[in-house]
Amino acid sequence: MSSRWQATQGNWRQFLRLGEQLLEQASAAEQVELIADLVKEKTGCDSRVWLAKPFYPLPGEPGVDTLPNPEAPELVNRTHADHRITYELADGTITRRARAKQIVSLAIPLSTQHSLLGVLEVIRCNPEEAIPPDEMDYLVGLASHAAVNMQISRQVALKNWRYDQLNLISAVSDQISNITDLNQMCRQATQSIAQTFNYNYVAIFILDAQEAKVNFQASAGTSVNLEEQPGFSIPFGEGLIGYAAEHNQVVYSPDVSQDARYRFIES
Repeated sequence: MSSRWQATQGNWRQFLRLGEQLLEQASAAEQVELIADLVKEKTGCDSRVWLAKPFYPLPGEPGVDTLPNPEAPELVNRTHADHRITYELADGTITRRARAKQIVSLAIPLSTQHSLLGVLEVIRCNPEEAIPPDEMDYLVGLASHAAVNMQISRQVALKNWRYDQLNLISAVSDQISNITDLNQMCRQATQSIAQTFNYNYVAIFILDAQEAKVNFQASAGTSVNLEEQPGFSIPFGEGLIGYAAEHNQVVYSPDVSQDARYRFIES
């Protein structure tokens, strides 16, 4: 048994306390730091929590390490791929054998409700000292309890974020609800959206189905200015805007530089 840590029935109390502490944290980044601190305190091991997409990152929160990630260690990527614990031996061998000798690091899935929220990577600071079975059992229990409470926290955070977004949308709607002039309404709408959501650029195009194009109506923001081109239009199928108009669907592009549909518009 490790001299740093001894298994006791008090583990359950520790796990319950961990759950309370996780729910008290303001962000997933703080939860990750809390878990790493506890692993260090109880086992003397270094650790790193890799959170999994699409569950993380949460909107409006600081960035976190996410999976899939080509820079993650092989044992972490394996656990992310099949949701099973992976072990690494002192000689670098990757194995699934839970009781193999000389285990110096392991990757434990943070799973709950059939969802993989992330992977807990644990590394023994001294590679000549293996992680004993009792510590591994403790770490597996910690990961299981952490995942349950992180899921609760994640769902609450998303609920609160959606509520805040609805309030913002309602505020924008209130600002334009009494405007009857189309041009004025579009100008006010783009300005309100840009200011409320802190967007760099917002524009409204009006559909012209007969001509198979959309006509620029109004814009607001700092990145591009089309106000000097009142007759500007985009044919159906041209760029992201034309694609959305032609297919009558929302287009989400997290990185336009990697999207073949994107077309740069000269202002």
